[in-house]
Amino acid sequence: MLKLDDVDLIRINNQSLEDFSVNIGTTGQLLTARRSQLQSLGIIVVSESGLYIAILNHL
Repeated sequence: MLKLDDVDLIRINNQSLEDFSVNIGTTGQLLTARRSQLQSLGIIVVSESGLYIAILNHL
């Protein structure tokens, strides 16, 4: 079981270290699995890698 008692912030990396592809769905999958636990503990979740790239692609 993942212990989150002393955790304030979780950073989720959406970039694969195998081929450097980015899948923003990684954050969604992890939040779906742990959303209620994270909310009840007041843990902040930061989704990283891919957001900046996605924004640049739309400019």
